[in-house]
Amino acid sequence: MKFSLKQALSFCFSDKEFAQKMLIGCGFLILSMLINNIIDILNNVPKNITVIVVALFLAVVSIISTLIPYGYEVENSHLRLIQNEITLCDWKNKLQKLKYGFLSCFIPCLSWGLVMILIGFIFGFGAGFLHSLLLKITQGYLINIYLAFAFIALFFILLFTILIVEASRLSYITDLKFKSFFNLKAIKKIMFENFRKYVNYIGNIIILGFIQIAVLFVLAFVVNILAQFIAVVLSAAFTLDDVSKVIANILYVLTFSPVIMYFYFVYSDLKAQFLKLTLQDSDER
Repeated sequence: MKFSLKQALSFCFSDKEFAQKMLIGCGFLILSMLINNIIDILNNVPKNITVIVVALFLAVVSIISTLIPYGYEVENSHLRLIQNEITLCDWKNKLQKLKYGFLSCFIPCLSWGLVMILIGFIFGFGAGFLHSLLLKITQGYLINIYLAFAFIALFFILLFTILIVEASRLSYITDLKFKSFFNLKAIKKIMFENFRKYVNYIGNIIILGFIQIAVLFVLAFVVNILAQFIAVVLSAAFTLDDVSKVIANILYVLTFSPVIMYFYFVYSDLKAQFLKLTLQDSDER
């Protein structure tokens, strides 16, 4: 069995309820994007306690609306792993999807936070201490050598963090249990025992990421042109720039959400494909 981008890109269309499940996911993403636009408007009005409370409430709702579709991707990855039927998971338990989405974001964010503290220590305290210690003796040339090695270390630290965080998320997908984020046996099997397959998987994720960015970039270009055209038509009654901005925001919301949701489907299948290749004969699955 090998990775199949074709399968990842097309499997979701085999689900008889694909359109309905896509629309539900888009609904959450649209809600989140619309709320973000409202928050932007509130940022430009005079601040008082009511505005601040409303903005905070809307921010929480926006985060929840973003996490639920992401949790759907996590759950769908698990579903694709444990069954051979070509189908998408349902939307029945949204609180469960919120939990999956929250955990799949919180643990990586926590990991990256710790890594940033480590990097700050290396470049801040380490460089400052070395500088104060060696400047009088060496006129500071060793500090440049230190920084060169520190940048090399930074590259490998960031690379290792990316690999281990993704391996941890993949381990979580196997059974959707919190402890699986820290299942060193599964992480070791993913990262080291199947290193070539893992690199291949990461490569496919990067390719899909570039495809998604390219699609969104093209959509943004088309949306801007279309918004300006519509604004010209309506400019007799409204200010041209205001109309163009409003129309562009509406079109962004309506066009970006299905693209993002579709790629959630694609990523879920690719993750399941990788896990089937690496864990199908092990105790981690």
